[in-house]
This record gives sequence, structure tokens and C-alpha cells, in this order.
Amino acid sequence: MIGKGEKAKSFFNKYRFTIILILAIALVVLGAVFSNKKVAKAPVEETKTEEVVDVKSPIPASTTALSYTDALKAYDGKTITIGDSCVSVPSERTFAVGTRVLLNNIGKDPILVSLDQKTSTINSYHYATASLKNKGVFKLTCNSKEVVTVTVE
Repeated sequence: MIGKGEKAKSFFNKYRFTIILILAIALVVLGAVFSNKKVAKAPVEETKTEEVVDVKSPIPASTTALSYTDALKAYDGKTITIGDSCVSVPSERTFAVGTRVLLNNIGKDPILVSLDQKTSTINSYHYATASLKNKGVFKLTCNSKEVVTVTVE
């Protein structure tokens, strides 16, 4: 008669390869799940603000730092977003005098933003904020290309 211990050994020996294969697959899946979560959150959680150089007319620098996600929420409707190849949609924006806007780079490379011949670099998935203090029409350039006409009323 075979005892309980011998039955367990017999079962393990018979299905050893299958048990090891299932454990290996489970470890690979768990590793992929946890590594994907970290990669997906990295651009949102680790992003910091960039300071804008004080420009001649409408946009002085801001030093208020929010997380990237919080900044996007806080400036909903008051954001100028610039993507790859310095594309910005829409290309014309109108704001009231005194409005603080968010300049948001969603492109994969840093961009050189210029307004009234003053420049600032905004890294990929970073932002800068600015107050529009003077009335007028201003051209926002990205890497020397006019991308947005900003009207301040």
C-alpha cells in the first residue's frame, strides 16, 4: 500500500515539468504587470515644471510647481499644447488680460519656445505657466517656427 507521502512524491514526479512551467509563467506575468505600471506612470508622476524666461510683453516667469497631471487639470481651457514637429492645435488662441496659461510640451523632444524674441526651453512632457498681462497679438514660436497666435484682450 502506498502512503500519503509516496503519493505526493509520485504526483510531483509525474507533473514536475508542468508545475515548474506554470510557476515560471506566473512569475513572468507578474513581472510584466508590475514593470508596465511603473513605465506607464513615469511621464506623469516624475515630471516637474520648467521656468519660463520673462518675456518682453505678455508672459512673465512662474515658479509655482504642480505635478504634471495637476497642472493639466488646473489649467483646463487655458493651455497651449505643443506636440511633435512643433504642431499646436488650434493655431490661434484668445485669452483675457491677466489670465495665467500653461505652455505644455507633449512632444518627444525638448522645444525652444519664443515670444517677443525671448526664449525658453521646455522639456518633453514638461510645462511652464505664464501670466498674460498686456493686451495685444503675440506670436508664439517653437524652434523658430510660428505655431500659435496669442491674442490678449
